[in-house]
Amino acid sequence: MQTLLISENSLKALSSMKYFSLLKEAIEASSSLNFAKSYNLFSNALNFSNNPNTTLKIMSKMAWCQYRVGNKSESEELFLKLSNLYPDNPHGYLYFADYLIKTDRHKAAKNLLVKSISKFPNQLELYLTLASLLKHTDRSEEAIKVLKSALTGENLTKARMIGKKDM
Repeated sequence: MQTLLISENSLKALSSMKYFSLLKEAIEASSSLNFAKSYNLFSNALNFSNNPNTTLKIMSKMAWCQYRVGNKSESEELFLKLSNLYPDNPHGYLYFADYLIKTDRHKAAKNLLVKSISKFPNQLELYLTLASLLKHTDRSEEAIKVLKSALTGENLTKARMIGKKDM
């Protein structure tokens, strides 16, 4: 019995090492602009992920790889899939909104963020992303209203995905 437990722990450790190795290779391939290889490596790493937030992040990276090689419709399908697979996780919506913003589809991004805020009113990142989008599209008054609305929230979650560069 004890030998079996050691084997299971060893398998978990090997799987974990394989997972991190795949992620590291995928990031390196992406940095080298080898997006097809990066996509395949992220896809393999996805098989080892059992955390919804990690799965969402990996699938987002895969979608960006598709975009970078010119497969824009496949990229958008993957981003849509994120919200459909995890409808109760705001990060899928946030990743899709980020994609829409970076591909200059500001109206669609705004609509998605407004809907997401109504679905997840405690997610500070959604408010900050919407306010940033509005600010960058010269709609400062609306951005201020969004920020004021966020400040009235009682149970806002910490914004982990927003960096100073995004403000």
